[in-house]
Amino acid sequence: MSPRVEALLADISHQGHAYLSQVSSAKRKLLDAAVSLIAELETPVESITRIGWAEPALYVALRVAIDLKLFEKLVEPDKSPKSIAELAKLTNSDPELLARILKHLGAMKILTEPEPGVFGSTKLSEALIIPEYRDCICAPFDLTGQPLAKLPVYLAKTRYKNPTDPTDCPFQYALGTKQVLYDYVATHPELSTSFSNFMAGYRRGRPNWMDADFYPVRDALENIELHDDTPLLVDVGGGIGPDAIEFRSKHPSVPGRLIVQDLPGAIPPTLLQDRGIEFMSHDFFTPQPIKGARFYYLHCVLHDWSDQDCRRIIGELTKAMTKGHSKLLIHENVVPNQHAPWFMTGLDICLMVLAAASERSESQWRGLVSSAGLRVVKIWSHPEGIESLIETELL
Repeated sequence: MSPRVEALLADISHQGHAYLSQVSSAKRKLLDAAVSLIAELETPVESITRIGWAEPALYVALRVAIDLKLFEKLVEPDKSPKSIAELAKLTNSDPELLARILKHLGAMKILTEPEPGVFGSTKLSEALIIPEYRDCICAPFDLTGQPLAKLPVYLAKTRYKNPTDPTDCPFQYALGTKQVLYDYVATHPELSTSFSNFMAGYRRGRPNWMDADFYPVRDALENIELHDDTPLLVDVGGGIGPDAIEFRSKHPSVPGRLIVQDLPGAIPPTLLQDRGIEFMSHDFFTPQPIKGARFYYLHCVLHDWSDQDCRRIIGELTKAMTKGHSKLLIHENVVPNQHAPWFMTGLDICLMVLAAASERSESQWRGLVSSAGLRVVKIWSHPEGIESLIETELL
């Protein structure tokens, strides 16, 4: 056994003990050590075949399984494992075809295979029944699949220039459209629903910025006079409003209006009205109608746009902000300068092909915010979180 493998095994043993003891961030360190161990143990051929065959085939198999409602059939009525013949009948599919899909899902640990030709569910396959998790597969597959596949040809065609034009990037090239990403999504209702579910699912299970151990909401509201009709939080581009809903649930006694803004048709207004939250149809490239709110909030909005477009978005908000009172809270990934995690680097590539956009480092965020007339008060992070909250105010 090589010294490197021995060191990784020791690290995994240590981190595993820490994780079981619920030490902060131990799970992430354990996963990272496990991935490093696989990279160390695999031969080049094993790595190449996993990357080139197994993982792309898994993505496709998952998408087909979702279309067949395979994961639902596996848990009906009592979660007992089922044979290929049973599942083929339940999904109205060819048993020979379904066997190939099932075997790969089993090989990739998405399903169990307790007996030859018999498959059962796992916690992941059961999660993929929930729309918010299911569409974390469907929306990225349907939107990024072709642009990612066409990226090498596109980059060769452009002589390997970094894409910067959201109207002429791999998305348009691959799909043969002149629409930018969000116009395309808006004109395809099934995609629009899937994308909204995806954004809600992407945020599930993560520490939320309004938790006391993340961002001190109560401190930020001290000495602030609030009434029921005072604009408290404006969630700009907020989709189906998960952040506003959570804010209301965690701070129910705080007076003030909670407003979710998005393009027409993005969400049914009753979804929020039932929770005492307002929905307002709004394009964030146009003047902000709510003036003087305490918090304007952007969650995973700016990473979809170039610096130039971000300055336009922020510019409309700065015109509505009140100096010394209003804050713009930007909830985004802040990419480390070294050892950036795969969930940031992978998303960065997807943003490049979809919208000629990118993830940003701390220096890039500070430069962008400053150029838009704001200053960074503090960048808040949570030890168990992924995204950070960039607190800003008018210069």
